[in-house]
Amino acid sequence: AGESIQSDGLSWLVRIGERLQTASKGNAEQLGALPLQLIRPGISGGHAVPVFAAVRALLALSLGFAAGFALLLLRLDNAILGAVLVMLAAATGLFAPLLVIKARAKERVDAVRFALPDAIDLMVVAMEAGSSLTQALQRVALELQGAHPVISEQLQMTLLEMQAGASRAEALRHLSERIPDDRLRSFLTLVIQSDQLGAGLANTLRVF
Repeated sequence: AGESIQSDGLSWLVRIGERLQTASKGNAEQLGALPLQLIRPGISGGHAVPVFAAVRALLALSLGFAAGFALLLLRLDNAILGAVLVMLAAATGLFAPLLVIKARAKERVDAVRFALPDAIDLMVVAMEAGSSLTQALQRVALELQGAHPVISEQLQMTLLEMQAGASRAEALRHLSERIPDDRLRSFLTLVIQSDQLGAGLANTLRVF
């Protein structure tokens, strides 16, 4: 399931992150991409972006200060080498969280890719029984909750978007953005096209 970052007990992190975001407004493109970077590994919540920014900054400062303190204890005479080591420690703190969320996002993509055949089979069964596309998605999300929680969670988010007023095509495209897998994208494109053309989706999915 997604990990919602709440402000309770973390208000100081939120404030730090919001200040960092304000100071970084010049880099609008990077800031715009960050929410999707957090959604893909399953991190959500209204304060996810500022908290993540604050964690990166504090980790960079902490490792930088720790490296500097260790060098003082070791009495390193080479000032240039010492500065390089401090900068490397700070850079590690700054970029390590990005590597962690990228690895987590890849794990979730792999989980969805593994679950996709089961999801398609369930959709075919549901639609052959007379269910609509939305009803079939609801059944798949419910039945895969235990065995394949990631794809179940993502389908539930898609259904919530539909309930909020998004078209089926729009909600399914958002799903392909949250889980950037080529096979899933091909499957969702097929579903969207069949839905728009009114074609028999169950028969189409059987040969997917």
